[in-house]
Amino acid sequence: FSPKTAGKVLFTDFSFQEVIPDVTAEWQFHLTEPFYRNTIFASMDTGRVAGELIADPTAAKAEVAIAGLGSTEITLVNGRGSFAFKAEQLATGKYPVTGKVYAANGALLKQFTLTLAKVPANPVEVIARPNGYFYINGKPFFPVTQWRIPFSTPEAYYYSAKNGINSCFYTMGNDKGKALADFDMAHAHGLKLILNGGTAGSSAPDVMARFRERVTKTFPPEIRNHPAVLGYFLIDEPLWGGKPAEPIRASYEFFQDFDPYHPCWINAAPRNENPELRPYAAACDIWGADIYPYPYPNTHSGLEDKGLTSVGKYCQRMAETTFGRKPTWMALQGFAWASLNRETPVEKHQYPDDTVMRFMAMDAMLNKCTGYGLWGTQYIRTPSFYDTIHKVTRELHELSGLFVDGVQQDDIPADNPDVRVAVITHQANTYLFIMNLTEKPTAARFNPGTGQRVLNVLADNSTLRPADGQLNLPLQPFQVVVCGTAALPPPAYELPKANQKLDLLGNPFP
Repeated sequence: FSPKTAGKVLFTDFSFQEVIPDVTAEWQFHLTEPFYRNTIFASMDTGRVAGELIADPTAAKAEVAIAGLGSTEITLVNGRGSFAFKAEQLATGKYPVTGKVYAANGALLKQFTLTLAKVPANPVEVIARPNGYFYINGKPFFPVTQWRIPFSTPEAYYYSAKNGINSCFYTMGNDKGKALADFDMAHAHGLKLILNGGTAGSSAPDVMARFRERVTKTFPPEIRNHPAVLGYFLIDEPLWGGKPAEPIRASYEFFQDFDPYHPCWINAAPRNENPELRPYAAACDIWGADIYPYPYPNTHSGLEDKGLTSVGKYCQRMAETTFGRKPTWMALQGFAWASLNRETPVEKHQYPDDTVMRFMAMDAMLNKCTGYGLWGTQYIRTPSFYDTIHKVTRELHELSGLFVDGVQQDDIPADNPDVRVAVITHQANTYLFIMNLTEKPTAARFNPGTGQRVLNVLADNSTLRPADGQLNLPLQPFQVVVCGTAALPPPAYELPKANQKLDLLGNPFP
């Protein structure tokens, strides 16, 4: 219990009862084709429906039925099995899917239900793939999101976009004409907009009816099909804020019908445990958490780890909550804690420095994060902090093609447990992210696995040459060395074309 008052709180009249854990709670039944939203989109119709069941060895067989496609029985090996149906002739609509899991003696152990949908083609289709990234009309999108760009002007949008930021939040007003003009401005600079969609306050029929009416009125077709629109943000930190899951799930299901072509995002607090979080993770397409650990140790982290490496641990936790089946977008620190109080003198604001910001970004992206975000920039009181932010976002732009198209491999063991050597391969090339996980200088020795090939350090074009197949590398506190056997693949997205008039203005944030 966390009373947030100046006085004392007395909790009384408790009763306790035994809770028997549900051994099937972690079992999974999901579709792999289509992978995203259990929805067949015209641009990604493979002509079949496939899926898998993941249980434990007590499960021996399963029966899967899809309305309109028939049923099939599958034998499970160590509790796991897959299935597939031909679906070339499936018409647009919704189709119930059931999966019944049986023990070897024929006893029913668990039944799953979900809904398969097939939707017609749309001018804009934003679809997630198994690598955790969205594709907009087939083109990959690597999100670098500034939650709020203060002073939404052409200067601010252009300056942000040219520094690698490609998405931000937008709250609709009553003036549709102004909104469309803002959308055009964002689109001209390559910025995608995440619309504040909201959720219903309860599942009561009259409340849901008003919610559906508001959403329908706020997002007419010319708004939701504008090329600048990326998706909807539903709610922030709902479990930590005491919001029940059911109205949020009902709101999400309405959005799925209302706009099948744009994803919904929910952000969680850095608190709670996976079983508690899963009902909320099930009510969105994009799932993640906010974590702001600087200065450290910081109580913002609910984990035992109160330092910078809590960022990567929270990315892992959020991916585990969805069994790795949804994009994980994180909200990382874009402010100084003291700046939240406008009365605190600016000289007392402790902003993350260049090294800290870069470490948190890499720690996220190398721990199953697929969307980098910055929260709190509206509270920045020191404009030079934008320079620190933009060093990171420009580098993420340069690395975006590697993150989207590369494949992360197992880490390389080093002789120092305080050093992590993460590996991403792309085609025939290998890229290493060598990270000092501590605030102290250190060194590591390891086999980079690249033979005698020279590794190019991407930050300064220097080289690392293995000796006898080993690298010896000194590292400064929280330093991250990015190197590879070749140049980086092209970025996954383009920066806006240079505008000399706006470039002369420099940093537009006062």
